[in-house]
Amino acid sequence: MSGYYYAVREGRNKGVYETWNECKREVIGYQGAKYKKFATMDEAQEFMNLSTPSRSRSTYRRAAVDSTKSTSRSLSKRSRNNQPQSDTGVQVIYTDGASRGNGKDSAVAGYGVYWGDNHPNN
Repeated sequence: MSGYYYAVREGRNKGVYETWNECKREVIGYQGAKYKKFATMDEAQEFMNLSTPSRSRSTYRRAAVDSTKSTSRSLSKRSRNNQPQSDTGVQVIYTDGASRGNGKDSAVAGYGVYWGDNHPNN
């Protein structure tokens, strides 16, 4: 054993290896491999726990919304008060999200929140 630790953050199999031969099997020929040699296991683990910074671009884009438009519809009382509520009276909201290319520098993601029919925060 060489006394070094080889952390593979991006490669065929992520992990910390004790020899260069083990490490190079995971990274040589792997496009975008991210790996580094460390003197201690703690340093190698810290490297593994770091997130890979994304390329220089905005992390999010605001949706194009025309806030000057309004609709004038007459809503029934039932429709106006149709906010989901739990049995304890707490308001219920729904969320969903997705990511394309998760774990890669070029990953993009988004999410949505739904507060209920005709809620102003939708």
